[in-house]
Amino acid sequence: MDRYTRLTELGWNMDLLRRGTVLVVGAGALGNEIIKNLALAGVGNVLVVDLDVIESHNLTRSVLFRASDVGRRKAEVAALAAADIEPRMNVRWFDAPFQTTLGLGALGNVDIVLGSLDNIQTRRDLNRACLLTNTPFIDGGLYFLDGDVRTFLPPFPVCFDCTLTQDERDTGWRRWSCLGILGDHGAGVGPTAPTVASMVGGLQAQLALKYLHKDFAGPYPMLVPNGVRIRFNGFADEYERWDLNRDSECPTHLSVTSVPLSPITSIPYGNDMPAAQLLEIAQAALGHEAYIELGFDVVHSLHCFQCDRIEAAARRRGALGIAETMCPECTPSVCFECGHSIAKTVATRPDLVFPEKVDCAACFESNPLVLRDSQTLNRIEPGSPALAYSLAELTVPMMDILEARDFEGQKTMYIQLDGDRDKVFGTC
Repeated sequence: MDRYTRLTELGWNMDLLRRGTVLVVGAGALGNEIIKNLALAGVGNVLVVDLDVIESHNLTRSVLFRASDVGRRKAEVAALAAADIEPRMNVRWFDAPFQTTLGLGALGNVDIVLGSLDNIQTRRDLNRACLLTNTPFIDGGLYFLDGDVRTFLPPFPVCFDCTLTQDERDTGWRRWSCLGILGDHGAGVGPTAPTVASMVGGLQAQLALKYLHKDFAGPYPMLVPNGVRIRFNGFADEYERWDLNRDSECPTHLSVTSVPLSPITSIPYGNDMPAAQLLEIAQAALGHEAYIELGFDVVHSLHCFQCDRIEAAARRRGALGIAETMCPECTPSVCFECGHSIAKTVATRPDLVFPEKVDCAACFESNPLVLRDSQTLNRIEPGSPALAYSLAELTVPMMDILEARDFEGQKTMYIQLDGDRDKVFGTC
């Protein structure tokens, strides 16, 4: 009997599954279940993104991790375990933030995206990238004994951002912790259960497998509902399903227009190319005053108004923590009274941080705090500080699609960085 006999008896087409490409963002407990199921089903190409390392508490909820893996990268271990389950799988892993790793060109070349993330902002950014590239997005989440799955498919009558309140958007970088540690904004958080991770991850994987068969004339229709939320209430042991409603004030729907499929100018360079070189390409097509939109803000320098010290930087805005904006000359590194790290207090006790002082988390003694002003840019243009950096240093991800415009904003061109294709997809 062939290895895949039972799968084909379900009506699944192995050729379709082997040609499929699935992006999984998040390789924790939920991501483990998704990746495991995709491997068991024989999916041919899987990309795994997760920036975290394995800790001992992950071992009780993550089926692909072992005690010997503690300290290793989640994405790497999950990817290698998947390849062990399905040797023919082309699985690629990336141990960096999604936002700075995979660009719109990469998203546009995958069949479906599965999210298994623990912070709202990354889910919003992933949602936005999917809308820009018309890529289906199935989001999953866990909380205590509860779990839910939300489906967002083209033409996106509703999106992930539609489901959020403004308060949730404002506190988007907070991460739910399985250790019960206070989040960045002091909110209590709770643990997640391996049983619920298995249920939610299994449902996400099944929906992805069905989506890969959407045009296949099998024994029964493979339908994936669009714009629905399927919730498992682990306390009542009940499933619920309801339609999601579009938010007329959704900031993503109000600001996003899909990148046109053509014409896109592909260039044989990756994100390691100098920003100045990319600008020259745009200027050759659109005139010497052309510029390139990054689509996000980059902090290029930090300026302390107290000591007038300026430090060059290249960090995406929103990824810069308070501790990094402290002036090292004007803010003490340790508490004057007890020697406790000021940076540690700032990182773990934001409730003790005030405009011009920080109270020590150990002894509550007040210490001076001087935060530097961040200078930002969002374009590559003539005379810009961006010209001193490579695209990667400006946090432009691999295979991104960037929009170039002429000075009047009347002519545009879309440029795709195709030099990183092999790094992203390998032998896909």
